[in-house]
Amino acid sequence: MAQGDAPPPELDVAHPARSGTPLTHRLLVLFSGAPVVNAGWPAAASSRATAEPMLNAWASRLLGDAGKARCTIERLDATGAVAETRRLMLNALGVAPLDVLYGVDASTSPTQPNAALSDIEQRVIYVAKHMTGGFDPGADLRLQHARPGDLAAGETTLFDVLEQARAAGRLIAGLRGADPEDLNPPERTGVGTIDLTELEARVVAAEKALSAAHSGLGALVASATKTAEALRGGLLDLGAFGAGPAVPVISGGESAADVAVLAAQAAALMKTSGVRLDQGGALRAQAVATDPRARAGQLADRMRAVFGQSFVVLPRFGCGMASTELSGALAASQAVQGGDELAANGWFVQHARLREPLAQLSACLRGAEVLGTGERLNLSVAQLPFIANERWVGLPPNPNGALAVSKLSLVLQTTAPIDTAEPLTGLVIDEWTEIVPSMAESTAIAFQFAPPDAGAPQCLLLAVPPVPGADWTVDTLRQVLDETHDLAKLRAVDAEMLGEMAQYLPALMLAFNAKDNAVSTDVAPLIRA
Repeated sequence: MAQGDAPPPELDVAHPARSGTPLTHRLLVLFSGAPVVNAGWPAAASSRATAEPMLNAWASRLLGDAGKARCTIERLDATGAVAETRRLMLNALGVAPLDVLYGVDASTSPTQPNAALSDIEQRVIYVAKHMTGGFDPGADLRLQHARPGDLAAGETTLFDVLEQARAAGRLIAGLRGADPEDLNPPERTGVGTIDLTELEARVVAAEKALSAAHSGLGALVASATKTAEALRGGLLDLGAFGAGPAVPVISGGESAADVAVLAAQAAALMKTSGVRLDQGGALRAQAVATDPRARAGQLADRMRAVFGQSFVVLPRFGCGMASTELSGALAASQAVQGGDELAANGWFVQHARLREPLAQLSACLRGAEVLGTGERLNLSVAQLPFIANERWVGLPPNPNGALAVSKLSLVLQTTAPIDTAEPLTGLVIDEWTEIVPSMAESTAIAFQFAPPDAGAPQCLLLAVPPVPGADWTVDTLRQVLDETHDLAKLRAVDAEMLGEMAQYLPALMLAFNAKDNAVSTDVAPLIRA
């Protein structure tokens, strides 16, 4: 390259795929054992609570004690002024926590102007008129959501419950129930079993209950001796499956006009339930899947045909042989967090800023803690495959330690200690996989080691024989080349080689011949005065 024999080679840097450590993060709400409903809710379970008891129990912990949730109802006079105010506790409605959760529209709020009343708000007004000693059926009622100043300790308002139900509704919308694969690293499959028998029993019971409510209301509508009160009960029974509007538009009275209006409402409601029954029949006609997860999906579709597509189904399952490893990993939760049992809380808060499902869970749990419902953030960490004394990958690695390779980071929100030997149920809140880049990467520089010396000519030498008419000889050609080389050297002389003569530079060299037998420059005219 220095001698100019050939152009320099082009260097090419190899760009291999960036290597790193793959990690899977998964956040679940996990339950074990039998469901326990929070205090204050009716003992008789509704259709939704019977179909999904564990989710109903968790909803009760999010919403709090229904016996301490105050509903304030105002009766307005002809001028629109408040003529009378009464109080009603939420447990008087006879609804389950899941009915409240699914009875509000998560996309609206009571504070929005001209917002339509939710199913639960309509139910409150209906009960306030229909109950013994209640308001007149024709009274003009409204709900007062302003927080009263005489709330007792531990009491909440209907507005508090509705907003908490909206937060929970936004959270569970689109979520799925957990299964054994969610508690295993990605490379493991077929560990654990889903209790398909128990799930199918719940689905079949829900389908039969919907069919019975639909048929019962249909029989009432067709009966010549139907009563308005019977129609009200049939509407509420069928509305418990999520079909609507189901709250009777007339809360009292037995006139023929009342019966006709309620019968028309019942006929409209039965169109919705009829569509759901047809969907369920089509799903039952499908071939039974042999894969357990696929079969669980078929049963979940049938359950959603009964209660609506937004209904979340939680199958029960067991971890099988992996239960011992999971139990050991949960027992080491504080140890893998570097001895700080709240380290997972900091991880949760940071990721809640980036991932919407975590932010929704955070809002739900924060609201429950503020209202004192009994639910709060309670995170445990289980890192699988489990290795004792290993650091959790959710924390920064130790300066002198390497990051654990190919780990599943399970972060579990629990309401009570998990017993892996009992049936488990859960909600998958969020999951993602990330690649932690390696600290060092191997690469290469490629170039052509032995490029050819051939190159395009930079100049041409045109030579003629020194003696016109004489032939070229090797010696004559050598002399021409030597002279050319000498002249090239003279042209390459720089100021350092000239020494004292350099002071006369720049200078001109002009050809001069006194006999005029060669081309020359006549400088005489230039020096004349």
